[in-house]
Amino acid sequence: MGKGRQAARTEIERLDLKSITCADAVTALARILHAAHEGDKPFELEMAWVCDASGRKFGRVPADLVAAADAAARAALDASDMEDA
Repeated sequence: MGKGRQAARTEIERLDLKSITCADAVTALARILHAAHEGDKPFELEMAWVCDASGRKFGRVPADLVAAADAAARAALDASDMEDA
């Protein structure tokens, strides 16, 4: 992750992963990754998980869920940028 690594780690540690769904975690992590990369060159968001939805096996997060999380993260950052302006 480079320069945003520590900030991203701190935000991830603040998540209450025992009380949120995997889908909510995907959205939260997308937001954290976008915030960590803000201003950097574009990147492709790829995610994998181990949870009930994947049968407790390592697997890619479904593309539609990643796309929705990616869009929500971008929208949240855009809204934050507008509030800061």
